[in-house]
Amino acid sequence: MVQFADYIYSQPGKTPDGYPEYMPGMTRGKWDYVVTSGRHFDRDKFEDFKTGFYRFQDWDPDSGYPTRAALESRGMGQVADELQRHGKLGKRSAKL
Repeated sequence: MVQFADYIYSQPGKTPDGYPEYMPGMTRGKWDYVVTSGRHFDRDKFEDFKTGFYRFQDWDPDSGYPTRAALESRGMGQVADELQRHGKLGKRSAKL
């Protein structure tokens, strides 16, 4: 399961040298580099996003593992077999 360190949710982002952080992003409908210094993740919103993304991909949102159906639909049945042998295959859940 994907989890970040607690500081990702509680401390605003900053660079070690004090310069602003920039990342690609949209501003008024156009791509640009936007300042991301001071941002942090909202834990509940990230969990909601992550759960929706896992379900969209047909992965198990509780474990974070892909399901057999997800792997087989991509021609990866052998990978599903191997993950199952190691207890790392996700359980199928209802789609959003």
